[in-house]
Amino acid sequence: MQKILLLFLIILASTAIVLPYGVSAAPCPANQIQINGVCVTPPERCFPTPGPGIPIWDPFCISETICRAPATVKDGVCVNNGYQLLAPLPSPDGNLTNFDPQQEYALGGYLNVMIKIIIGLSAVMAVVMIVLGGIEYMTSELVSSKENGKQRITNAIFGLVIALGAYALLNTINPDLLKTDLKSLTAVTVEVDIEADVPQTYDPVTKKYSNGRLFGANWQQIAGNPFGLPPFATINARECTTIGEQFCTSTAGLDTTPLYTINKKCPACALRLTGGTEFWLHGGKTGSTSHGPNSATMDISKNDALNKYIAGNNPLITFRRYSNGDGLNYMYEGSHWHIGP
Repeated sequence: MQKILLLFLIILASTAIVLPYGVSAAPCPANQIQINGVCVTPPERCFPTPGPGIPIWDPFCISETICRAPATVKDGVCVNNGYQLLAPLPSPDGNLTNFDPQQEYALGGYLNVMIKIIIGLSAVMAVVMIVLGGIEYMTSELVSSKENGKQRITNAIFGLVIALGAYALLNTINPDLLKTDLKSLTAVTVEVDIEADVPQTYDPVTKKYSNGRLFGANWQQIAGNPFGLPPFATINARECTTIGEQFCTSTAGLDTTPLYTINKKCPACALRLTGGTEFWLHGGKTGSTSHGPNSATMDISKNDALNKYIAGNNPLITFRRYSNGDGLNYMYEGSHWHIGP
């Protein structure tokens, strides 16, 4: 008997869920729409000029001044405002009848709708569990079954109180706590130059780099006076004077042999030095840079003539190594060419 009653209750609940949504009737003939289950012919205003993306008739138009929900009249035309639910859904602040996915912050609006629906479903499920607990309590003579029925009813009421109580509490403290409109989120653009040199850091206690050099020390006393560049080459910034100095380029202790090699075979190549012996502005990892005194490692700005000389007709690929037979090793780093190991 208990199983029969439970099956009957399931069928009854299923019917109650399906009936509000109704059953779709047969489709209406062309140029007609269905209103309240009846196929009617809309007025001429509901028939826009056919074309790409334009339907034969406007399914939301009922008359020249009346539109079928959720559409509204705008500039004499029915404009769809979103989805019209087949049946209103209960929510704490009134029945929900439609949702506009084209609204501003649509994701936040969708989450707000889901919060209301979940609260409503909590109430429905609580009622279902209370009914099931009542049936179990009434249809069984066993003490254990009656206790299970009472426990089910108690748990359902307790869960409903928690759901509604949480909503009421948050709404009382601040209604915005129940809104996820995401309006506070602003678009932020972060640009990261993966081709830029990453400065090496020094020990904050000893203020020394991994090679033992002291931050702030006189760089030219250590590396020697700048050799100066050949007349066909230029420098992009001022000479570095101290270790750790920013926005500078150092030619102190630089082996300029690669510049003469390139100029000999490509006199038209513009050679603008963007990196020299300033080791603290290169690498990013301890001991990972070959920039330093008595080294021929350097960075040169890219330009069409230099690109053609190094890569020929090959495409330029970032961090790819190139060799054109002049005895030098080149690596394209996007904004410049790295010459050396």
